[in-house]
Amino acid sequence: MTQPLVNYRQVIPVKVYYADTDSAGIVYYATYMRWMEMGRCEFITTLGPDLQYPNQELVVARAALTYFKPAHYGNVLAMTLWIEELTGLSFRFQYQFARPESDGTSTLLVEASTMMVCVDIRDYRLTAIPSPMLTQFKALA
Repeated sequence: MTQPLVNYRQVIPVKVYYADTDSAGIVYYATYMRWMEMGRCEFITTLGPDLQYPNQELVVARAALTYFKPAHYGNVLAMTLWIEELTGLSFRFQYQFARPESDGTSTLLVEASTMMVCVDIRDYRLTAIPSPMLTQFKALA
């Protein structure tokens, strides 16, 4: 059974630099994955100072991205992320990348998700998410 965690969302500004783009000045598709990693790190770091657990590591088990419109060099995007599902073995981050427009609206560019699991780094076997982390996540609901 999953528990939706939609009450707590973080919005992180993302400036598009030249290195983020292809030769046409459009954000390279894999750049969004790097930004998602940065967002996850920021999100989890805000929950508590000590997220290191002996012999355990959070890894991405699945990622999915849907691209609607391109972002361009010089844009400043709003990356919104939140935890959508939480079980004892996994949790799913949801992401939306939007470009604020001059008229006060925003244009949705990309929607994405990553399924996170915890593994034992000694043998990379799936382990339960550490209970202090689960407690922090549940407190957001």
